[in-house]
Amino acid sequence: MGGGGRASSMDLNEVLSQMQDDHKAKRRKALEKFQKMVFESENMDDRESLKATFSQIHGSIVARMSDPSEMNRTHAANIIIKFIELNAVDEKDIVSIMPVLYHRLATVPLQEESEDVRLLFINILKDLTNSFQLKLIPYMNDVIGILKIMVIDNCPEVRIAACELVRTYAAATKEKFHMNSESLVKPLIKSLNHQRFRNRISSILAIGDILLYGDTSVIKEVSGQLAQRMMDVPQVRLVVVTLGGVLLTKMQDRYSYWHRLLPILLSGLKDDDEEVKNKAMELWSEVGKQFEDENEEQLKQEINFDVQPKYFPEGETRFNVGCRTLVRRSLHHIIPGLLTDIDDWQEKPRLEAAKLLTTLVLNAEDGIIQYAEKVLDSLFLSAGDKENHIVEQV
Repeated sequence: MGGGGRASSMDLNEVLSQMQDDHKAKRRKALEKFQKMVFESENMDDRESLKATFSQIHGSIVARMSDPSEMNRTHAANIIIKFIELNAVDEKDIVSIMPVLYHRLATVPLQEESEDVRLLFINILKDLTNSFQLKLIPYMNDVIGILKIMVIDNCPEVRIAACELVRTYAAATKEKFHMNSESLVKPLIKSLNHQRFRNRISSILAIGDILLYGDTSVIKEVSGQLAQRMMDVPQVRLVVVTLGGVLLTKMQDRYSYWHRLLPILLSGLKDDDEEVKNKAMELWSEVGKQFEDENEEQLKQEINFDVQPKYFPEGETRFNVGCRTLVRRSLHHIIPGLLTDIDDWQEKPRLEAAKLLTTLVLNAEDGIIQYAEKVLDSLFLSAGDKENHIVEQV
């Protein structure tokens, strides 16, 4: 801080005293003065000096995070964010910050009424996670408790920030994240129905990272919800198929859940939007190739002697052996539910079911024969549908 160390120390003590004043205006002026003293000083590049300053004042600043004045809470949050950005916050300081964040964001009824301040508090937590990574594991219960409420916050921007924090925290604490990740699934599923498509996208991405870094068994709860998003706007569908490709190549235990993962990506192969369709085709080829590489010995003969059937439809893409093998092995899980959907009373589910069924038939080739009677009945049903675009799919 500017001036001699003794004068600076005296100024700092005076400001700290003013932060405790009964009048909110004086507390505000003290916070503003503190920001100028520290962040506009010649010692801004002296990290050790900044750490010493934060160590001295962090108790007073953290207390102002619960100030009755929204402006003062805003100032306090911005000060903490700045110190984190300047690498001037120590691990030991987290223990005083986290309880306040939890109290303001995770207590019912909600204590923090200001949407802007809630957003700042989420950003504090995100910055702490980025800075301390695994050292945030001891605070997992608090963080998850905050996120469960914030991902369904009334404010769209807070929801998006919370979903981004889910992703940041999942990646940072992946060694232990699986222990608590399941509790985030229901709130995130609820947030999939938000009226703004950007919020739905942020929820999808958060669910994806829970599957990548957390408890993979939750795919049982979310696979159907993700598949339903293929009836959403193109921007959302593109995110869904992209996530499908990621999960099919990177998710732990994916070999146990092919039948739940495949529809997330395969539905995009017949998408009306060219960008979505092309992305799905690109990713599906990559998924099949990786499966071939991982099972080279088992598939060697089929790969070496692969011949396109004479009956294969013109104008359709014949995917690689890995793709076709994956579909054949998963048919017995997918077909029963799909044939139910194709007779749904709503148009959109019937359309998506028809798209997926034709995709399965093309990929399975002669593997579909054992289901021929039921599949043909469903195809005939769709061929007689009152909606022309469903008829066109089959």
